[in-house]
Amino acid sequence: MRILVTGASGCIGSRLAERLASEHGPQNVTGIVGPGGNAREASRLPRLRAAGVRLLTADLLEPVEGLGEPDVVFHCAANLRTELQSESEDPSVRINDAGTERLLDALGESLRGKVFVHASSVAVTDRWGTDGPPRTLYGRTKLKSEEIVLERSRRYGFRAVIVRIGTVYGPDVRAGHVFEIVTGHVKEGTLAGRVRWPGRLSLVHIDDTVEIMLRAAAEPKVGGRPMFLASPEDVTVAEWMDAIADALGRPRPTLAPPAWVFAAIRAICGFRPFWWFLPSKITWLAWRASLIIGDGFRCDGTELGRLLPRGYEPYREGVARSFASKASGERVCA
Repeated sequence: MRILVTGASGCIGSRLAERLASEHGPQNVTGIVGPGGNAREASRLPRLRAAGVRLLTADLLEPVEGLGEPDVVFHCAANLRTELQSESEDPSVRINDAGTERLLDALGESLRGKVFVHASSVAVTDRWGTDGPPRTLYGRTKLKSEEIVLERSRRYGFRAVIVRIGTVYGPDVRAGHVFEIVTGHVKEGTLAGRVRWPGRLSLVHIDDTVEIMLRAAAEPKVGGRPMFLASPEDVTVAEWMDAIADALGRPRPTLAPPAWVFAAIRAICGFRPFWWFLPSKITWLAWRASLIIGDGFRCDGTELGRLLPRGYEPYREGVARSFASKASGERVCA
């Protein structure tokens, strides 16, 4: 079986590529890496090369050659900059939608009867109101990418597996990830790290994420519509911070402001005109604040869990394992 993994130097993509090379032979796995990767992505390349993964450097916003005719595609490439408010700030954000379209059209008819697994995000459901657009450019481009995948699946005749992934955590997450940010606040004992934030989120350990994506690709019943990928645990941000604090040997957050304080912050952050006149840095901070006091990180993974029954790692155990000894040879989050 021939397999193509885009975003192969990313946190999820690199683990997928290594696992696939081990199970199906490195000669059958091609990983696409972007031309402008950051230091953390570059640090994953030696492991991919050691695993024998064939690496192809390509910009998905440009014509791409050498893709071959894969039997399964895991499309993990994405611009994850949630702070962007406009394409002019970073045109590469269009890799999320336009890059997906170019990839699918480059593969074209070779996908007929094959499987295309698309890594989307819970951010597509973080909207202005019930029927409004996603609040971030990242969310809007990911939602557009889902529409493109479904349309091309009908045109080219492949099985489209779209997983809207919840809040991934674990060792070696990307720089600026919420897990890294929250860990920093807890570790340093900042004011933000001492507040018991009431927002709820749907967590999924990176290893569970990879396992479910692999099983979804192999299960014919999965596909044709987006499904959420997340643990069934219902966790508050404060409870997640407790687990991080325990793993690091730091004090748990104890500051519990009255409910009206969070209600006021929620009302301000949810006032859409507020976003029209302020700098993107301020609105991004407001968006972040709204997520840790609301349920913007929350989703329901019941449907996918019913089709692919398995146990998810409990978040407390997963967090503890994320800060395991460096003797394992794996980058840890601390």
